[in-house]
Amino acid sequence: MGEGPTQCGYVGIRRWFSKAISQTSGPSNQAPLTPSIPKTTTVASLYQDDHWLLPPKRTENQEVYGKICERFSTGEIYTYIQGPKPTIPWASVVWCSYGIPRHSFLTWPVMLDRFPTKDRLLRWGMEGVDPACLLCNSEVENRNHLFFDCSYNSLVWSSIAHHCQLQAPSNRDDNIHMLGNKDLRRLTILSHQASIYWLWNE
Repeated sequence: MGEGPTQCGYVGIRRWFSKAISQTSGPSNQAPLTPSIPKTTTVASLYQDDHWLLPPKRTENQEVYGKICERFSTGEIYTYIQGPKPTIPWASVVWCSYGIPRHSFLTWPVMLDRFPTKDRLLRWGMEGVDPACLLCNSEVENRNHLFFDCSYNSLVWSSIAHHCQLQAPSNRDDNIHMLGNKDLRRLTILSHQASIYWLWNE
């Protein structure tokens, strides 16, 4: 009973490792990757006359996608095993190296429409929920309205655009198109994420 999960996990790791090795081998002119030190080797047998008798390290060259890589990359191996994935058009709007992490993480579920806005709470069957937007109290609160179409949000964005000398978008589609443009400054993405973060806190 106690050895079941361990054995199952061990077999799973062995299968994954075998798949990874078979799909990402070294260059064709090299021998297959095998352990350089046998399992039965002891530490004493590897240290003689004040010297370590260790074999040379294996090469870092790996063949991935039919090309030889000078450095081993776990990310490339993972991508190769998983296969190609479609690129999300708004990925650069959410994930950027210069962004504020908490702003990026909050923007992510907004783009996926996973926030518990009032329209979703009603779809989940919650009773006593007023569907009106808390910020403008004029329309039903949903993702597009709250973060892109709300009159209060428009005032916030207009103020940000005025101070940062940006062009305030009129709707969500223009927002995504504008932020996905590589020619615009980083300040646009930072302002966009910050407005989403503070509007939700409001």
